[in-house]
Amino acid sequence: MSPARLIETSPEGTKRRKLNPASAAKLQSTSSNMAPALIQEVEDDPVSAPKVDLTEVEETLRRLLLDVAKYIDSNPSQDGNSQVKLPEELASQPITLRFTGGWVRDKLLGVESHDIDVAINKMTGYQFGLRLKEYLEQPGNLAKYGLEDIASNDKQSAKAGAVATDKSKTVGGLHKIEANPEKSKHLETTTMRILGLDIDLVNLRKETYSEDSRNPQMEFGTPEEDAMRRDATVNAMFYNVNTQTIEDFTSRGFDDMAAKIIRTPLEPYQTFKDDPLRVLRLIRFASRLGYSIDKEALVAMRDQDIKDALRRKISRERVGVEMEKALRGSDPHEALKLVYSLELYETIFSDPTVELAKHYTPDCEGWELCIDRLRDVLSEETPLAELLVRDKEERFMAYQLAALVPYRDAPQPSAPPGRKPPPPVAALVAREGVKATNKVSDTVALAVKTQEEVSSLVDQFNERKRRPEKPFEGDDATARDVLGMAIRRWGTGWRSLVMYSFLVDTVSHPESTEVIERNYTSFLQHLQTICVLDAYSLKPLLDGKTLAKALNTPPGPWMKDALDIVMAYQLRNPETTDTDAAIEAVKQKRGELSSALVRHILKLTIRPLFQKTKPKNVTEAGRKREGEQLPPKLSMQSISEEETKPWKSSHQTHALSLLKWVVSALHEQTGLVEEVWHLVIPPILTMIDDWEVKYKALGAKLSSDILRVTPPILLERTGLGEVFEQALVPCLSYLPTITPEDEAIELLGNVYPALLALSRTRYPKNIPKESRRDAAEVERQRTKFLDMILRKGVFYASEHCGLQYPRLQGVTFTHAVSLLNEMGIESVKHLKYTLPMLSSILSPSLIAMPPATLCSATRAVQAVIVNGWPRMSEHRGEVLKGITLCWININGLSDEATEVLKRELKTAVQLLRAALKDQAAFDEETKVLMDADIMAGPVVTTSPKVKQEFNGSCQHDAGFIHGSSGSVEAGTRREVGGIRKQKRLRDEQQIRCYPMARNLRSKINQSDTIVFREMLKPDEKAPDLKSTNHERLFIDCSTIDPKTSAGIAKATTTTHQGKFVDAPMSGGAVGAAAGTLTFMVGANPEMFPRVQEVLSLMGKRVLHLGPPTSGLKAKLANNYLLAVNNIATCEAMHMGTSWGLDPKALADMINTATGRCWPSEVNNPVPGVVDNAPAGRDYQPGFGTTLMLKDLDLALQAAAEANIIPQLGAHAKDLYKATQGDEKCKDRDFSVVYRYIGGKE
Repeated sequence: MSPARLIETSPEGTKRRKLNPASAAKLQSTSSNMAPALIQEVEDDPVSAPKVDLTEVEETLRRLLLDVAKYIDSNPSQDGNSQVKLPEELASQPITLRFTGGWVRDKLLGVESHDIDVAINKMTGYQFGLRLKEYLEQPGNLAKYGLEDIASNDKQSAKAGAVATDKSKTVGGLHKIEANPEKSKHLETTTMRILGLDIDLVNLRKETYSEDSRNPQMEFGTPEEDAMRRDATVNAMFYNVNTQTIEDFTSRGFDDMAAKIIRTPLEPYQTFKDDPLRVLRLIRFASRLGYSIDKEALVAMRDQDIKDALRRKISRERVGVEMEKALRGSDPHEALKLVYSLELYETIFSDPTVELAKHYTPDCEGWELCIDRLRDVLSEETPLAELLVRDKEERFMAYQLAALVPYRDAPQPSAPPGRKPPPPVAALVAREGVKATNKVSDTVALAVKTQEEVSSLVDQFNERKRRPEKPFEGDDATARDVLGMAIRRWGTGWRSLVMYSFLVDTVSHPESTEVIERNYTSFLQHLQTICVLDAYSLKPLLDGKTLAKALNTPPGPWMKDALDIVMAYQLRNPETTDTDAAIEAVKQKRGELSSALVRHILKLTIRPLFQKTKPKNVTEAGRKREGEQLPPKLSMQSISEEETKPWKSSHQTHALSLLKWVVSALHEQTGLVEEVWHLVIPPILTMIDDWEVKYKALGAKLSSDILRVTPPILLERTGLGEVFEQALVPCLSYLPTITPEDEAIELLGNVYPALLALSRTRYPKNIPKESRRDAAEVERQRTKFLDMILRKGVFYASEHCGLQYPRLQGVTFTHAVSLLNEMGIESVKHLKYTLPMLSSILSPSLIAMPPATLCSATRAVQAVIVNGWPRMSEHRGEVLKGITLCWININGLSDEATEVLKRELKTAVQLLRAALKDQAAFDEETKVLMDADIMAGPVVTTSPKVKQEFNGSCQHDAGFIHGSSGSVEAGTRREVGGIRKQKRLRDEQQIRCYPMARNLRSKINQSDTIVFREMLKPDEKAPDLKSTNHERLFIDCSTIDPKTSAGIAKATTTTHQGKFVDAPMSGGAVGAAAGTLTFMVGANPEMFPRVQEVLSLMGKRVLHLGPPTSGLKAKLANNYLLAVNNIATCEAMHMGTSWGLDPKALADMINTATGRCWPSEVNNPVPGVVDNAPAGRDYQPGFGTTLMLKDLDLALQAAAEANIIPQLGAHAKDLYKATQGDEKCKDRDFSVVYRYIGGKE
């Protein structure tokens, strides 16, 4: 056993090693190379032992610890819960406690310390902590020391006093750290927080080190052994709590403190070999205390073996802790200086995750100058330091960044495929090498990334200050918005970034350090002068949601950059604080803020999204690219729209909204058009070139808008007029059936105005002075261009659409008006095509052409008259033909749309009258119109067959009784004349129509039935007719029950008023309009020829089904089948669409297979499957559900009278009733059953 242990454990307890009082007087003269002091065994002399003055809190702690020690000695525990074996010679000794290490050193230096390590001679810290807790838990003991409670969990422990001024009355901590010989936390220590002090409880120990770990095998030791294992003699002194004396078992602590030397208690090489972390601890203590490191220790610290051991044995977390403490200490410059002089830089500041052979070699040349310069700047309290280093945290960050300057030129690591680029090497060294916090690592990364930007901005600023008159490109480096936005980009830590840039510039240009400092100082003082030092904390006038609303754009990632534009505007206009005014400026698209947003959105939001699909015939400058262009190389990525057209992505829906706002803003700020031309035109042309019609339509709309504000000279200079023509003209061919009618309407509705705007800008009537073009040639090209649009865009489209697509015809004629007005007198060359086209649309009945389409055609006629008036005399017949037939077709109708059409027709007649003047007998030619206007005009049929063949071939008077289907009835009335109106075909011929009462039922022998009364009246309007009443022919085209029809036929015959036949029709509104109805006739054989002669003029098929009532019975049987088929079709289509089938494909299959039927093939219930079916018009108009219910009821009634019980009819009737009762389905075509049962529309 060592003499030291013998002394400590001697039975008398009266001998111990202690500091010779005489040595204290000789501290100043002690050499740093002195030999170890002799150890003497002396008698205890408490009076002569050095003492320290304890604070009130420290005295309370000492008293508590001694009471606990006494308690333990009086109540020994048999608990052996420890992995550290207690030597037998210590077991019987009383508890002796010592304050160790840094607290003793700081106390002797007069420095307050709140961390105390308490060493126990015979217990582990964990064991002592348990007994301390046990002692305090006894009633009354806490109160002795001014305490109230012991924390029972981490949360309570965290609230216990943490600083000396916070004398918390709760004891926190008492946490065990398990023993682990391969980890640093193997000492069975216990930490606690008490009275504002952080206490570590640990036993005196000696250590045995392994080759590959700094973590020793711990055993109980003597005070001498514990002192000798410590890193420095000044840290190896103890304060004996029991005797209240300072103990220096190395015999050098006081001497080295007096000489300000850091020395290891034992031989340095072995000390560092055992625990290489001591190298960093000595650097930290030396820099913190202002001491010098012993020369022998310096030699060992430079040893390569020690460096290797430090790299191999010490965790990077511990390295980082020591370096952070050093850089946060009183002299971080000295710490870095020692790292540099001891050649430890690469050992400490390196990335351990990278092999040494592949690791970048830091450039330490000039680094010493860098850290010296930083020290000088900070110590001299220069303006640079005043503005960049305001507190301890920024001071620490400055030295941390200075430590990494040698990595300033390290190449940026490459990113793994599909992943973000890694941080700069310097940031990786900080993160992995010294385990810096995320905040520090992020600051380092940002500092490296922005260094060139910061340095460049400082240089530009000083250049502008020196030579303000010199022209410059780019942003003004002295401007408040440029500098303020730079600070906002750099963030809250911008001062650290500027400091790093300053240090890098200093190292890079060592010959110009003073100039560099002056430049940075001038830069910072300017920032202070213009009040942007805190620009990063400014709040924007507008938040993201407000800005998005003002721009009428969905919120998204774009808002961040856009708000930067708002902030730049604020920085330029610091007096602007009115949020409402800023919002209004954006909404009105006026002012400086809107201009800035336009530039920004086009550059940083729109252009990147369209970068991969730029039009190949447009240059980066927004000019036409000359020469033939090679097609792009194809790849899987090049054909993926997700890759090539991100602007179509659902994540980028804001892009097109922003582009629309930009174009509309250019209308208010036309001066910007030329500036942003190269940015705004490529995206628009890209959209027109897209395969999806909705994007083509939007591109055409935007091109129309931008061309209206484009200076003609700009279009001429860039040569893009031809490019726009090549993009827009092909869109005119997007017509049904290849393009659905709705899409064609949307596209053409935007293409026509775009082409017109292109014509006006490309071929202006007033040639700009800068233009080199000949005015006559421009006019010739303009006429040629408009001729082409009229032929390809109007004539071809109208011919293609015919009567099948009336809405698209309406769009065509609407824009034809603008085109004709643009052409002016030049339009006369097209009269032979224009007027027949319009006349053919105006002539058919209203059923074929909606009033809106007829209005568009009439306005086009007006434009023809206005622009081609010199030629109207020779073309007036075609004009009058269309107007006359249209007027007659709508005569008798009084809805709002018809009234608008009548006004347009009258306007056309007035224009024609004005154009003709005295050139023709206009009043005579228009008399037929005036006659029609007073309800005395002719009955005109419009079906082609009737027009050609109805020339008086009917030999007898014929009366028609119509049913209650509104659209069919109206169509048929127009075929044969208005109610009670007559047309003399020959003197003996007459056709007349009668309405059918909706409540008609079998009151055959009474005169109150409307139809019956009309039939039994003598003919008052044609007394000159030679025919007699009994020869009159009444054709009942309505659908009533057979029993009633038979009664009417009998009454007509017996009263000698004529002959009555039933001839219900089939074919609906479409058949009535086209003259293709089917009539089912019930008549005696001798009557059928007469009936056929009349009905064949209006219908395609006239079928004789047998004697009277046979037609009705056939019609009811047909409609019964139709009712059931319609329901089955609706259900089948509902099933198919629910299974994911395409409805059109499903219908096409059914219509060629055994399921083929009229409800599927002609009147399909799914919108969009059959063009012009009621389903595509919200199920209006058509064969109404009420009519189907009426016919179905009649069929079931007739069946019951024949003792037939249909199995499906009643169910079908219930379904139609329910459908009619649903507000979403009420008064619609009977195919609306599909909607009622939940079909997908």
